[in-house]
This record gives sequence, C-alpha cells and structure tokens, in this order.
Amino acid sequence: MKRNELRHDYAWAKGLAWFLAGAVGVSLWWSMGASRTENRMPMVVSPPQLELPGTEGSTNSNQKSQVIGPVAKAARLSVETYWVETTGDGMVLMPKPIEIAAGLSKESALKLAFADLLSGPTDIGFSAIPTGTKLLDLETRPAGVYVNLSREFASGGGSASMIERVGQVIFTASSVDPNESVLIAVEGQLISQEYPLGGEGLVLDQPVSRSQYIVQYPL
Repeated sequence: MKRNELRHDYAWAKGLAWFLAGAVGVSLWWSMGASRTENRMPMVVSPPQLELPGTEGSTNSNQKSQVIGPVAKAARLSVETYWVETTGDGMVLMPKPIEIAAGLSKESALKLAFADLLSGPTDIGFSAIPTGTKLLDLETRPAGVYVNLSREFASGGGSASMIERVGQVIFTASSVDPNESVLIAVEGQLISQEYPLGGEGLVLDQPVSRSQYIVQYPL
C-alpha cells in the first residue's frame, strides 16, 4: 500500500514539474516574441510641417519676412539746370528742377540735365550758352564732373556772357552734389591759361567749385 502511494505521489510531482516548466516556457516565448515584434515595428516619423509664404500665425513666415523685409526702392536723384535771370542788382542763376526716372546713374541723370540746358529757350530767364552747343562727353572723375562741350560754346558774346555760361555749366554739373567740383573742356581741351575761353580769354583755375566760381566771378 505504501509503495503504491509513493508511486502515486511521484507521478503527481513529476506531472506538476512538467506543468510548471511548460508554463515558464510559454511565458518566456511570449515575452521574447513581443520583444522581437517591437524590434520589427517600423519607426513612425511625423511629416515635416510645411509653412506657406505669408501664412498668418506662422513663426517661420514671420521670421522670413523680418529678414527679407520690403524691397528697397531705387533712389531718385535731384537734378537741376541753371538759367540766367536779370534782377535789380544784376544777374543771378536760377534753378529749374528736372524730372529724372528712379534708378538712373549720376552720369545719366546729368546728361539728361544738359540735354535740357542746351535745348534752347526756357520759361525761366535765358541762357548765355550759344545756340548749337552740344555735349560731347560727361563723366564723373576723381577731380570732379568732367564736361566736354562743342566749339560753339566758345563763340560770341563778351566777358559777362562768358562768365554767365560758365556759371550755368558749373551749377548744372554740380546739381546732384553742390559741393562737387567741375572741369569744363571745349573740344577736349580744358579751359586754362593755354586754352582760354573765347575772344575775351576767360581763364579758369580748374577744377572749379560753386564757391570758387562765386568768389572769382561774382555776377
């Protein structure tokens, strides 16, 4: 009887051991399977947030607008031509504003001013520059604005006329920058001691500025 009980207890213990081993194995299998499944799961990447230009409430858009800013407007030069006018005290040079398109270079703006100056009569005073005078060249140099005029500029008139026409050229050429000096040439020759202007022999110490002209040749 006891031997049979021992056999029964042994069988029962052996079955329990096999049951526990199987349970642990199943648990480990599920655990390892879940781990492998997690490792195989693809990583989900959120799509980038696109910011549309000008979108209100967008931080990136606001930052871009602050960096880029509004498109700068092209500078518009202020250019004038000068004309002789008679007053009770003598002659004066009167300015006439010239409309210049925005974005033009200084040289281009001054060439347009001289085209107006040499075109003839105006409603502001008169011109001492002889009819037919042409602008042969105009350029900005380190010494000042170089103005080369045709031979007609040196023809006719007395000393007063020579002084007045020179003043018209100096003031017109320096209308963009009133402190700038001017060099005046006739047919490529600078007016000087060797090449005086006209029959009166007007001599200029060049380059000459507005202030120097006023002191040397008061109207």
